Amino acid sequence: FILIIMVAPPLLKTKTLLTFMLVLFLNFTNAQITFFNANFEDGTGVNAWTSSTSGSNASNWLRAVDNTTGSGHNRPFVIIVDPIIIGNTTNSMYTRRHGSNQYQNRTNIQATSPVINFSGYENITLSIDTRTDTENNVDGMRLEYQLNGGGWQNLGNGTGGWYDGNVSALGSNGWDGGNTNSTWQTRSINISTEDIDFNGNEQVEFRVVFVSNNSTNDVGAAFDNFRLSGFRAPEIVVSGNATIISDGD
Repeated sequence: FILIIMVAPPLLKTKTLLTFMLVLFLNFTNAQITFFNANFEDGTGVNAWTSSTSGSNASNWLRAVDNTTGSGHNRPFVIIVDPIIIGNTTNSMYTRRHGSNQYQNRTNIQATSPVINFSGYENITLSIDTRTDTENNVDGMRLEYQLNGGGWQNLGNGTGGWYDGNVSALGSNGWDGGNTNSTWQTRSINISTEDIDFNGNEQVEFRVVFVSNNSTNDVGAAFDNFRLSGFRAPEIVVSGNATIISDGD
């Protein structure tokens, strides 16, 4: 909407009449806008996430359709069916499997997003689809964020309903457990209430971190459809006009 305020103060002692007009244009939208949507169907743009490892046993995240059959690497995580387009088998990000067709013990792997510009957005909601088949309460994954190149912080560790519970290998709450027939779960959180500095920030990164301990592994973890939606911040335009009328003195 447009709000117009006109202010005309009384005549001053100098008999100078000041007339002011203040016009504020406030531009609001009543609906959230999705400004970032990574579906991992290719490796460019919003889908250009990078994989790194820091555990004792190296591993990595894979971006692909996880439907390879047979022994060895990439044993099927059943078939990764896109939760948005039911029936379509599409790419996701999932943990690589090694030798026994399971994720590595003593591994720590990170999938890091490109830098995301939040400029012009506030009251931001993040959603992500997850699927896990890991040692319950022990191995799992969590989501972290970084603002303006600073340190990595755990997102939503104390927010109820965001994570499944405590995951000991992570040393925090995370997503874990399940089995190869479990369904995709869509997780959603208002990140602006987690950290107000998300609003309007021009340099934001996220990473999904998977950690395992030194015993009992399983099929792994996967994530897909990483989305950010927000409300456009008000656009304020201020214009002023002053007219000075002298009494001739």
